[in-house]
Amino acid sequence: MAVCCGFSTWIRTYYVIVGIGCLLGLGYGLYITVDYALLLDVLLDEASNGNDMAVWHQSLILPQFLAVPIAGVLVDGLQHVDCKAALGYVVLFVVAALYFTLGGLFILMVRKVR
Repeated sequence: MAVCCGFSTWIRTYYVIVGIGCLLGLGYGLYITVDYALLLDVLLDEASNGNDMAVWHQSLILPQFLAVPIAGVLVDGLQHVDCKAALGYVVLFVVAALYFTLGGLFILMVRKVR
């Protein structure tokens, strides 16, 4: 996913960006599948799995909910600096690539379920 965001910083062809978006979606699907599998291995009480998964899901949605206005301010603020280079989107994709890389590294640190 980080590589897809990295390519999105300098590629300007529509169909290539659509292909990169498809790869990004595939990567996100694989990433979230591993997260769900780890979650189900960690949960202890089957009777409260639904409640625990609801809290976990909210922890996934809240950062996405907060990131949209922050990204909008970032893109809008940097577009006025140099609109021809689409600097706002370049910075946004670089930041996204950094976050995807950090997320992947944090998942790699999980060796096994206790």
